[in-house]
Amino acid sequence: MNTRFNPTANGYLHLGHLYLALVNQHVAKRTGGKFIVQIDDNQDHWRQMYGQTKINHFVSELKRDLEWAGLEPSEYVIASEEEETNKEYCLNLACLEMGPVASYPMANVNNWVTLYPFVPELTALKVAQDYRNKIDIVIRGIDLLTEFSLYAYFCKMLKFPLPRHHYIPLFKLNDKPLSSNPMRGEISQKLKVRDYREKGWNNRELIELMEETCLIVRLGGWDFENIQFDPGLFEN
Repeated sequence: MNTRFNPTANGYLHLGHLYLALVNQHVAKRTGGKFIVQIDDNQDHWRQMYGQTKINHFVSELKRDLEWAGLEPSEYVIASEEEETNKEYCLNLACLEMGPVASYPMANVNNWVTLYPFVPELTALKVAQDYRNKIDIVIRGIDLLTEFSLYAYFCKMLKFPLPRHHYIPLFKLNDKPLSSNPMRGEISQKLKVRDYREKGWNNRELIELMEETCLIVRLGGWDFENIQFDPGLFEN
């Protein structure tokens, strides 16, 4: 099964990111598929906040930390480099010309899109990229159910197959969520992979620490066949 890890170039790789990347790589290897890293560097919101030079720095550091941690992606996909091709796959994003945001049929999406008007186009581009990469399963954190609704909507609009979705629990450390979003929670800001790398840790020591503190499951003994998919909503 082809999987993808899809970080945004708005910060450094943290332990929540690393956990998701490890799971995605593990599933791909166990099933004979590809593990693809798709880095989103094309969000104007973050470009305006950080500037393009900083965004490029985050892209480089994400790659560096993933490789230091021992991950071996089949390929890297940089969103800005694929944007025009993805737009063609989206039929020039005709599906976005839906009138006011209230026209989206999912109530849980409307307020979210009102706050982040750039999200629909980026989600449609992500759907196109996943289609081009033949992604079979999307493994994410459970704090992104709203994005799934919009993702599924565009799959339907574009007549692309909907990959299976599996949402894994977000682990906690000292009762604080270890979110996959660097903007959420003090823990996400503190537990950066690069900090461990710069302190001289090796990748095996870091992964063992994560296992011992129950931040991740022990991947070596994890049987993909026993993955429990949420029924209904997340199935094709």
